[in-house]
This record gives sequence, C-alpha cells and structure tokens, in this order.
Amino acid sequence: MVNRTINLTVTITTTLIPHPSTTLIPFSNASFYSSFNMTNFDVDNSNSFSICNFSISNNDTSIYKVNISLTLYTYDIIEKHYGDSLYPGGHYIPKECRSEQRLAIIICYRNREQHLKMFLDNIHPFLQKQQLDYTIFVVNQNGNDQFNRALLFNVGYIEAMKLYSFDCFIFHDVDLLPEDLRNVYKCGDQPRHMYVFVFSFLHQF
Repeated sequence: MVNRTINLTVTITTTLIPHPSTTLIPFSNASFYSSFNMTNFDVDNSNSFSICNFSISNNDTSIYKVNISLTLYTYDIIEKHYGDSLYPGGHYIPKECRSEQRLAIIICYRNREQHLKMFLDNIHPFLQKQQLDYTIFVVNQNGNDQFNRALLFNVGYIEAMKLYSFDCFIFHDVDLLPEDLRNVYKCGDQPRHMYVFVFSFLHQF
C-alpha cells in the first residue's frame, strides 16, 4: 500500500504504484509531500482555548444557506484558496477555539476529478465555518477492477488512525455537498445519515 498526500487532502491508494514509465498522475498540479507528521501540531496550546460553539439556533435561517460554487479550478488554485489555513496533509484546526471532536472525512474515489475539485473547493469553507478540527482523506482505487466502496472506506479508516487521534469519522461521497450549515459535521452517540440538505452535481458534467 502506498500513501500519497496533496496539500488539501491525504490521498491513499490501495494498490502499488506502477512502473514510473506507465504511472498515471491522478492529481496533476497538486502539491505532494513524501512524508508528514500530523502529531506535531500545537494541540496542547489549543487546550487553553474555550470550546468552539457554532450555533445553529439563529432565527434568521438564511445565514445558514450554503452557496455552492460550480466553478472548476485546478488543484493549485484550490490550494491558493485555502492552503494558508491548512497544515501539511490538509489538516485544519480552529485558531481561536478548541473543537470538541477530531474529524476524519473519508472519500472513496476513482476517476472523478471534476467532482473532487468541486468538492474540495466547497467543503473546506463549509467545515471551517463550523469551526471543526478536520482532515479530508481521499482513498483512490487504481486499476480497472470493480469499484469496492466499502473496502476503500475501511482502508481510509485504518490509515487515518495511524496519523492522528481521530474520534469522529464521516464516510462521504465525492459528488455530494451540504447546502445548509445546520448540518453540522459531528458525531453523536449513534451512527446517522448526514444528508438532509444536499447538492448533487452527479449530472452536471
């Protein structure tokens, strides 16, 4: 198994990288790190902060509406949009408060580049407005074998736990985006289906 990382996400492939002469680069124009350490973040200092309190009880519900951007940017442009606020590996930690949970978003992926670009460009501001400690994992299946969504989610979970003490996992489709900020990306006592308000761009291309 080979792990690769772009600046916005952790990308995990489930097969060996082919010979360099035949290697397909699935994330062109993205930044890669050969290694990184997610345990080096200054989490101890953040423990002195108060708990983040993203409110969903405002009477003016219009403030929770998410405007979905349909513009397709290259990965390097998306990095410029959000890279300054992210640690290597795509890890975001609120700077003025302490999140109650450490969230890993696991995405199973193969040959959906347009969807992934749109997903990344929209999901980062959504999660940051909710003041979440999060990392996005894109688990990429190489080859032409039958797409194994469940296995990719399992791989994402196992690899994520090697990097950071996540205590909340959301298994996400790459072609769905939340449309309402009141759909808070947090875990409760029981598993739940996240999507009440969604935007699907499956048929946009």
